[in-house]
Amino acid sequence: MRQLYVLALIVTTASVASAQSLAEIAKKEKHRREKLTAGRVYGENDLGTSGATDLPVEPEGTQNEETQKGKRDDWVQRQEDRDRKRDAQWEKTFPTFKSRFASVLAVRDEYADLYFNGLPIGADNKRISCARILARWSVPGWTQHAITCESLEDKIRAQETILKEIEEECLEAARRLGIPPGRARLY
Repeated sequence: MRQLYVLALIVTTASVASAQSLAEIAKKEKHRREKLTAGRVYGENDLGTSGATDLPVEPEGTQNEETQKGKRDDWVQRQEDRDRKRDAQWEKTFPTFKSRFASVLAVRDEYADLYFNGLPIGADNKRISCARILARWSVPGWTQHAITCESLEDKIRAQETILKEIEEECLEAARRLGIPPGRARLY
């Protein structure tokens, strides 16, 4: 208990000492900055012309409001033109991503349908789900069907990887054009 009290006393003393030293440092820094700003300020007359030609300078407020409004309207017009060009380019690019995505999605869905709803097996083409086939893979005659189910799993994973790649490509193209990510959704 006594050691804890001594430790608390040391920590408190150190924090008070550091607070005092910080206050002193702040005063010194303030004094140093006051000295820096007390220097000489140079004006136009001190600089001289050194052979440069004097250009006429219009006093402030002489530019009429119509000129300012015209410049602002030109800027807005340029921004709108840039946005129209960007949107037109996106309208040409996006359908290619959409069609690629749709075709890969259709293939993936076809594989998933076979996997989940079953493979047509036997003379009557009765569909048996891959979960049931994989549970019976050691039964003679079912091994080939189990291999088919495992290859379907691999094909589904491969198609999902391709879907992610297409989606990333589409988002990157949208980012380069400045299109919001919401307009680049493929689903």
